Amino acid sequence: MVMNNKCQVLVCCCLWLVGFAVSGLAELTRVPPALEALDERHDAEIYRAIITSINDWKRKKIQKEITNRIKREDVPSACYPDLGCFEASGPFGYLDTLPNKPEEISTKFWLYPGRSRRRSGSPPAEVPFERMDEAFEWAKQGFNKSLPTKVLIHGFGSDCSYIWVYEIRSALMAVEEVNIICVDWSNGAALPNYVKASANTRLVGKQLSLLLRGLVEKNGLSLRDTHLIGFSLGAHIAGFAGADLGNLSRITGLDPAGPLFEAQDPRARLDETDAAFVDVIHSNGENLILGGLGSSQPMGHVDFFPNGGRMQKGCSHLFVGAVTDIIWCKYQEL
Repeated sequence: MVMNNKCQVLVCCCLWLVGFAVSGLAELTRVPPALEALDERHDAEIYRAIITSINDWKRKKIQKEITNRIKREDVPSACYPDLGCFEASGPFGYLDTLPNKPEEISTKFWLYPGRSRRRSGSPPAEVPFERMDEAFEWAKQGFNKSLPTKVLIHGFGSDCSYIWVYEIRSALMAVEEVNIICVDWSNGAALPNYVKASANTRLVGKQLSLLLRGLVEKNGLSLRDTHLIGFSLGAHIAGFAGADLGNLSRITGLDPAGPLFEAQDPRARLDETDAAFVDVIHSNGENLILGGLGSSQPMGHVDFFPNGGRMQKGCSHLFVGAVTDIIWCKYQEL
């Protein structure tokens, strides 16, 4: 059978996914159901928060449009040292919302050394964005610049301590020797304001790009061997970071958030131009009214739609568990 280039890419990507699932599961101890349940406790709250937040946003936007017909207002903007300026205009004008201040989002980076460095006693580190130089100092001993670097980014109502983050981190470490970073922007992603969390994604994306630039310049890490993995709103953060960097190797979007992002300007969401290779898994792209929070819009060079990209057979939890739930659901059916 002769395959065209697109088919070859799809087959390679599928083999990569299978390799990740099988190899990772072979060495990874399954987290007990009781701990898994802790990750899912906010499912209904997340859904209600998104619906309420978007409805409030729509109402305020209509009121503002009526007011602006009477009195023209200046476009809101905010500027911060190192991060630059953010405006509620251009591709972001539809949102009409600025990000929170950096000190309100309080982004932290969790840094995990590879296996060999861990065995030699190098501990993980948690570094606030405002003390980013500490990350560069830690990386001198904690990171191996010759290894690939994986960056995990959580979504709405989550943080780096969630079980699914642990599962993905453990599976990645079981498969290969890697440096790992988790971007914790939980204050900026907190319930119930989904609209504000959506606006915060581009500021966190800029913060991440500054961290990665510093690791390249000060520690010798290579962007050609750096892979961002973002879930929900985290997928769009990965996109903003990749667009700012310009020469990132790869982004994987796990269920990129649909509400407020789907069908928007590519500059305002994850897009295939954000890295040399962008692959996306759509597993909760059902209509928002029916409980879907992901996007069904293709956003990468290769987009996977398991079970049509909507409801996943055998998976009771859809909002927080991300790709690890998909892998386990399919694995349990074998």
